[in-house]
Amino acid sequence: MSNSQTARGIGPTVGVTLLLAITVVLVAMAGTILTDTSSKLDEPSPAVSTDFSFTQNGSNIVVTHEAGDTLSTDRLAVRGPGEARFDGASVDAGDSFVIETDSPSGRFDLVYLRTNGPDAVLATADNPLIADLGGVPPQITVAYEDLTVGGSDYDYNDWAFDMQTTIAGYVEEGTRHATQFDFEFDPLARGGGYDHDQYLVPDDLGTGEYDLTVFDRSGTIVRRETGEFDTDTEIFLLNSGDAFTDMTNSDADDSCTAPERRVELELTLDTPTEIPDNPIDADRQHGAGLPFNLTMEPSGNNNIIGIGDPRLVTVPTDWRWPTENTHIADAYETVGPDDAGDGNTPVFDTNTWFEKPVDDKVYERCR
Repeated sequence: MSNSQTARGIGPTVGVTLLLAITVVLVAMAGTILTDTSSKLDEPSPAVSTDFSFTQNGSNIVVTHEAGDTLSTDRLAVRGPGEARFDGASVDAGDSFVIETDSPSGRFDLVYLRTNGPDAVLATADNPLIADLGGVPPQITVAYEDLTVGGSDYDYNDWAFDMQTTIAGYVEEGTRHATQFDFEFDPLARGGGYDHDQYLVPDDLGTGEYDLTVFDRSGTIVRRETGEFDTDTEIFLLNSGDAFTDMTNSDADDSCTAPERRVELELTLDTPTEIPDNPIDADRQHGAGLPFNLTMEPSGNNNIIGIGDPRLVTVPTDWRWPTENTHIADAYETVGPDDAGDGNTPVFDTNTWFEKPVDDKVYERCR
């Protein structure tokens, strides 16, 4: 018989007992882990009223928490064109905080940052700094006489276009502040033999950035330009010869011809700029009051014609311009020549002068 000990295995009953015990422990651990994870994933967002009041304060936005739970500011974020500035560690019902923004576009989301799981949007609001201020009529017809003051026939069809304008901004204590201008320029007529370089000069709008896009008749972009501007920047829009290759839409017998070019221009201002309540009306036939200038330089002379010049007329309506070589005093019943002056420069007798055309003396609009 050998002196060495023979190794023995664990008995069947003891083995089964141990396996059961290990299984119970593992199940209990898994339940604890799953419960903890589930509680984190199911983390509720605060009970908060979504009725937040967004009001402008200068170039910033004040947000008021109207009702609901206290919000910890380290769990709050603003998504949009701005950054929230909190004064304390929490925001209670009735408290306010400021969103600092220098962008005139976009929407704001007030977001609760969960530790685990997706963030919760507590409130969404449009940026009040981009409300449509109106003021400039949605569409203005701008028309030029391109000869010298003494030699003009004042038919105002040498170069004409529609300008659609949207002004974004806000009203504070009754004063209108612009943050962005959007323009669309649609050529209408070229009745003069000259080419005409058309510019927009920001004048009273301060400094900022511009985005210019020129399209051909099919809608294809033929020129794109971005840059910075100040009050003296001449933003070149287009040449009338690119819109119409010859005299077009000015003679009574002309069939309507669509332009070869149209222009879109966006101006984003560095600083909100005060603008008048009504920058153009029927009493300002030559554009006085606009916070920008529309200058035109004809190729045949050194004249630069802009706001305030009698050779420019701005009309707050879908205007019908005089036919070729027809003085505007002959085309509209309440417009006359300046008898006290040179006998030729137009005098607009009423602020509704454009409502009384002489039908066979004006061009029928294409659109």
